[in-house]
Amino acid sequence: MTRWCGIAWVVVSLFAWPCPGSADELVSALQATCRISQRDHSGTAFLVQRPPRDDQPSAGIALVTAAHVFEQMREPHCQLVLREQLPSGLYERREVMVPIEAESKRLWLRHPQFDCAALPLTLPENVTMQVLPWEALLDDDGSGVDQLTVGREVFVPCFPAKSEANSVGWPILRRGTVATYPLRPVEQAPILYLDISGFGGDSGAAVAMTTPDGLRLAGLVSGMIRQTDRVASPFEERIMHTPLGLSIVVQSPWIRRTIEQLP
Repeated sequence: MTRWCGIAWVVVSLFAWPCPGSADELVSALQATCRISQRDHSGTAFLVQRPPRDDQPSAGIALVTAAHVFEQMREPHCQLVLREQLPSGLYERREVMVPIEAESKRLWLRHPQFDCAALPLTLPENVTMQVLPWEALLDDDGSGVDQLTVGREVFVPCFPAKSEANSVGWPILRRGTVATYPLRPVEQAPILYLDISGFGGDSGAAVAMTTPDGLRLAGLVSGMIRQTDRVASPFEERIMHTPLGLSIVVQSPWIRRTIEQLP
């Protein structure tokens, strides 16, 4: 009996663990993620290579987050918590101020319908950040899109409740599953839900999955679902919000279309 239990455990383990190489892919997602903040407002952002244009090999880098993260900011600069790898291999924290407004005009662009936004970004020389390839963003078709299915395990590198993994500023990697169906065509399902609790600070985080073709991004976290109850008595009124453990995700094709409209 013990022998059969051991065999069963091995079989289950083979299916439970991510595919080979996925650990490196998830580290890439962590390396591309940074905390974005201004005073009391804090969210998550990630770096994506912009698609080439005008026969140029690259159009630069886009900082991607939820649109409401920028909309809550009232000053012309925000802070990014980035990192630099030293010759010793250790990382150090680098806090960088980035303009989000110039001459009373915002420098970032939001999607007209959905809660996602992008900002053109030039990284300073003293940081070591991963920039995810444009192809990592899932489109309606293409590599990896067939693996985005209901029940699919996904990973979210983020800064929940303004928490960081350590003093250097690394994000925290959380895990959930896709909770809605169908997911394509994206025009009929622009939003998906994740079976993962949402917290303030998650907004803008990438939703990543590992595939045989490499890391793919299914979208970004824009909010959470909660139940609201109102209780009234002759002397008291109370409003109670109960989180349902579901996060709202803007699907990645809308992120693509936002980045493509950057100047």
